[in-house]
Amino acid sequence: PVPLKRPISYPKYVIIFFFSIIIISFQVAFSQTAEIDSLKKALANPHNDELATLFELCKHNSSMNADTALVYAKRALQISTARHNFTGRLTAEFYIAECDNMKGRADSCLVLCNSALREIQSTDKSYPVYRDLIWNKIVSLTKLRKIKESINECYNLLSSAERNNDIPGRVIAHNCLGLNNN
Repeated sequence: PVPLKRPISYPKYVIIFFFSIIIISFQVAFSQTAEIDSLKKALANPHNDELATLFELCKHNSSMNADTALVYAKRALQISTARHNFTGRLTAEFYIAECDNMKGRADSCLVLCNSALREIQSTDKSYPVYRDLIWNKIVSLTKLRKIKESINECYNLLSSAERNNDIPGRVIAHNCLGLNNN
């Protein structure tokens, strides 16, 4: 007769597997990207341009807590206002509005976007921030179930993107139109 092999103890491996998953998820949940950590260190360095670093941090707001992102955006707004930097101020207002959207405050986001958009005299000069503000406005209108207004803004963005030869703007407008028409 052939000797029988001892059966593998599956419960032991299952326990090790789940323990590993728990450890990895805790590590991921309580860490930020290396780029955000690097930007935070750069922010503490007085030789770096604080406003540029704050805007780089704001670009990563989806990877951080909305309240933390809001602190960076508000600080960028203060600096831009003090420097009389029109585009910087509008960009900071865009990031503040985006934080409101992340927090589920579409109505506040819409008010901020409308206010900032009224200040833009020429979309050609401030087109990138104009595109971002319109995009946030479209998202807010959609969240507020104001679909007709949202579709109208999509067409405004699309015509503006075509005038400025902006492919990302066209993609955003077409995607938002598809979302609103479903």
